[in-house]
Amino acid sequence: AALLVRAAELGALDGAGWVLLGQAYEASGDGTRAAAAYQQAGSAAPPKKRAEAAFRAGRTSDARAAAIEALAEAPRDQELLRWATHGLSPAATLAVADELVPRLGAADAAWLYATLAPELGADSDEERLALERAAALSPTAEVLVALGDRLRGPAAAARYESALALDSGSVGAALGLAHEGDPYAAARALQ
Repeated sequence: AALLVRAAELGALDGAGWVLLGQAYEASGDGTRAAAAYQQAGSAAPPKKRAEAAFRAGRTSDARAAAIEALAEAPRDQELLRWATHGLSPAATLAVADELVPRLGAADAAWLYATLAPELGADSDEERLALERAAALSPTAEVLVALGDRLRGPAAAARYESALALDSGSVGAALGLAHEGDPYAAARALQ
């Protein structure tokens, strides 16, 4: 590590050298210097390392771009998702998800929308859109119940029925159906 530090002081490191220096700093527990080294490494550093370095340096736009790049390979990484959406409005957060979705499989894309939904504002249009997109891509009983909870009447009942078709033991779906649709169907589902 000492040789890498000296090479950095002399300006003799290329991107790969800065990555090695960042790894050495990480191994020694110096996260701040590691982040700075990954920042110097630029595109030679793995996207998650670049995102972290940019986020620590307060370069939100750079952090977001690198985090989005990394999310395409690790779509369920909560930390990357936080960096990619940090400080964004609900509409802009949803736009980040929309940008990522074409690069993800259906299940990962649905997970992304479902995970972001609660962050978009309770009962907001963006939250509902995220849940609808998750349900369209890869429906789960939990997502369908959450969506049903935000709708009323026959539209809500249809979501609860779909949730029960996926998971006949979904208490939330049965209770929602009892409230918004056919109470007898809900009672049958709970037996």
